[in-house]
Amino acid sequence: MQIAQVMGGYSLGQADLLRRAMGKKQAEAMAEHRGTFCDGAESNGFDRKKAEEIFDLLAQFAAYGFNKSHSAAYGYVSYQTAWLKANHRAEYMAALMTIEASNTDKLLVYIGDCKRSGLTILPPDVNASDWGFDVPKKARTTIRYGLGAVKGVGKHAVEAIIEAKVDAGGRFRDLMDCLERLDFKRVNKKALEALVKAGAFDWTKSGRSALFSGLEAATSTAQRAQADKASGQVGLFGLLGGGAPKPGFRLPKVAEWSMTKELGSEREALGFFLSGHPVVSYKQTVERFASCRVQGLSLKSADSDVGVAGMPAAVREVRTKRGDKMAFVTIDDETGSVECIFFSDPWSRSARMIKEGGPIMVRGTLEKGSEGSKIMVESVESLSDLRARTTTEVRVSVDHKALTSQRLADLRRILEQRGGNVPVTLHIAKAGHSQAILRVSDSLKVQPDNDLQDDIDELFQRRGTMRFV
Repeated sequence: MQIAQVMGGYSLGQADLLRRAMGKKQAEAMAEHRGTFCDGAESNGFDRKKAEEIFDLLAQFAAYGFNKSHSAAYGYVSYQTAWLKANHRAEYMAALMTIEASNTDKLLVYIGDCKRSGLTILPPDVNASDWGFDVPKKARTTIRYGLGAVKGVGKHAVEAIIEAKVDAGGRFRDLMDCLERLDFKRVNKKALEALVKAGAFDWTKSGRSALFSGLEAATSTAQRAQADKASGQVGLFGLLGGGAPKPGFRLPKVAEWSMTKELGSEREALGFFLSGHPVVSYKQTVERFASCRVQGLSLKSADSDVGVAGMPAAVREVRTKRGDKMAFVTIDDETGSVECIFFSDPWSRSARMIKEGGPIMVRGTLEKGSEGSKIMVESVESLSDLRARTTTEVRVSVDHKALTSQRLADLRRILEQRGGNVPVTLHIAKAGHSQAILRVSDSLKVQPDNDLQDDIDELFQRRGTMRFV
C-alpha cells in the first residue's frame, strides 16, 4: 500500500482497493490498476518499464507472501513447537489433543501419530483422568484420555467428578463411593452411561455390561444414601454399633458384552475405537489371508502384492478428467492406518461396501514414496464374506461344568436360528483330564458370523467360546 502511495500516487483509500484486488486475485481489477499505477509512477518521475516490473512483483508477492515481522513470528513459533514435539512429545501431543477435544477427526489423526511414535493412549478413567489429556508422572510415554473428550459428558459433569474425587482423598474406593459423592444436579444419567461405554469405570473390575445394566439402580441407591446423610438419618446397621458394616450394592449378573458391542459402544462415546478394533474379531481369518498388518507394510518391498485387513476410516471421492469416479480411502487396524487408492473400476465394484463401513480385506500393489506407503487397490472383500466363504468348521469349546442341560437346550435353539452350511463341533474339557470332541448333527449346520459368535459367548458368559476354523 505504501509503494502504491509513494510511487503510483495513490490515495490511502485507492491503495486499499489495490490491496483488496490483489488479495482476491481479481484479474480485471488488477489490469485496470496496472495502468493506473504505471501512469501515476511515470507522472511522479519514475521509469514506466521499471514501474511495470515493480507492479508485477507486487502482484506475485500478493499471491502468497508475508512481511518480515509476520514471517519471523511464524518461524519462531514453528521452531518452538518443533522443539517441544521432538523433546517432550507426550506433553506436546496431550496439549494438542486437549485443544481439539471436541474434534473427533483431528483426535483420530493425533492418536495415530502417537501410536506411530511409540506413545500409548490410556483410556479415560474416572479415577485417573482430568478434564483434558494428561501425561502420568510415572509413565512419561503414555497419555491419559481426558474426560472432557467423551461425548455426552459436559464441562459441569467433569468438574463435579473431579470435585468428588478430591473429596474422596484423590481416588474413589469403588463404584458406590464414587456415585454417593457425585452432585447429580450436574452429572446426569446420560453422562454416566457415556463414561461406562468409554471404559471410564473399568477400574471397578466390573464388566461394562453389568455396569450399564445396573447403573440406574446404583444411582438410585446412591441418591437415597445422600438424602439419608443430608437428613441425619441412621440406618439399621448404624444402630448396631460403629464397626458394623452396611450392606453394599451389587451389580446384576449379566453376560459380558460381545467384543463387537463393546467396541461399538466405545466408538459411540469416543468417536472411534480406542481399547480394541473390530478387525480383532476376525483374527483367525486375518492371520490366514492377510499378507501383514498395516504396521508391517513398512517391511514389504515396493510394487509387491499385499492383502491388508482394516476398517474404512475416511473416504474422499473425486472425479477424473474423464468424469469417472475414483476414491482415496484410509483404512486402519489396531496397528495403524494406510491410504488406499481406488481407480474407477475397483471403486465402482466396491464403493457401496466401503461406505457401509464394515471390516474389509483390501488387495493390491504396494507403493512407497516420501509420504509413506499406499496401496493401489485391485479388489476388496468384506471380512464377514471372506470368513463365511472359507470357514470349514465352527468350534465351541466349553468346560464340562458349564454345559448344563438348560444350556444344551439353549445352544440347540441358537444353532437352529443361525442355520447355514458349516458343521459344528463341541469340545468339552475337564481340568486335568482328557477332552471330548463331539460332532453336532448335520441338521444343525450354521452360518459363521458375528451374531452366532455373540449369541454363544453370551450363553456361556465368556468371550472366545466359539472359533471359526
